[in-house]
Order: sequence, then C-alpha cells, then structure tokens
Amino acid sequence: MNTHKIFNEENYSDREISEMRKRHAVRSIIINKNKEIALIYYGRDAYYSLPGGGVHGQEDFTEACIRESREETGCVVRVEKEVGETYEIRGRSNVINITKCFVCGVVDQKEPILQPDEEEKEMSVIWCTQEKAQELILKNYASQDLYDIYCQQRDFLFLQNI
Repeated sequence: MNTHKIFNEENYSDREISEMRKRHAVRSIIINKNKEIALIYYGRDAYYSLPGGGVHGQEDFTEACIRESREETGCVVRVEKEVGETYEIRGRSNVINITKCFVCGVVDQKEPILQPDEEEKEMSVIWCTQEKAQELILKNYASQDLYDIYCQQRDFLFLQNI
C-alpha cells in the first residue's frame, strides 16, 4: 500500500514521533451499482466525510473497513482494492493516526447502526459522483482545527487516488 501523505504541519521531529502512540483507522470509498460514492454528512456541524473509523481490538484493516462501512452507511461491502494510507501526526494528543483507505463494492444495503454520539452529530448518508464527493469534502468546511483540516485533506486525497 502506498503512503500518500504524512501530515506534520507542527513539524514534530522523528524522535518525538517515535514516542507517540499509534492509532489505526480506516476510510471506505463505497461505490454502488450506479457508480456513486457514499459520503457521511454530519448535519450538526455541516460537513462531509468518507465513512470510516478506528480499528478495534484484533481486527485487521480490512475487517474494520467492512464493519465501519456497515455501521455508518448500512452497506454490506466487499473490499475491492487498497487506495493508500496517510499518517497524521497529532502532537496535541500524542498520537500518530495511521489511516488506510479501501475501495468497496456494495453487496447489500441495510439500515446504518449509529452510536449515540453519531446520532448526536446527525449523521446521514448521501450518494454522489466522485467529482461531487470531492467538491463536498472541500465545501464549507468551517473548522480551523489543524486535525480537522488533516481529515478533510486526507479524504480529498483518497478520492483523488481511486
């Protein structure tokens, strides 16, 4: 899998980075039979994201991708290919967020299984073209938090590389 980007705008040294805790996460580019891509819309804060989240316990990245896709979008998916990975150096929380992205096809569609915090964020799924997905990821992103900006840039980068 190719590393597409290391986000380190705070310029942490290799020594500092080597002492940070690692968090593993996934993102899914889910494509339906109409060649549309699933995006998560966070209504409370009015932004878009690729579906995904943290890798739990003994899961591998592929298993986490399948689980997160099902939970957030309701889609039962098959992983078709790896897109790449990014590293977000998050010194404020002493974490390196390692995110791997996969392209997935839809096998079945069910209801999402949202957690209470996800319901509070008013999460919903929209389907759109790749071009529209890229536009929405960049559109009206109000947060000036560096780590939120990393997430936006990461998702945009993954969409460019499918």
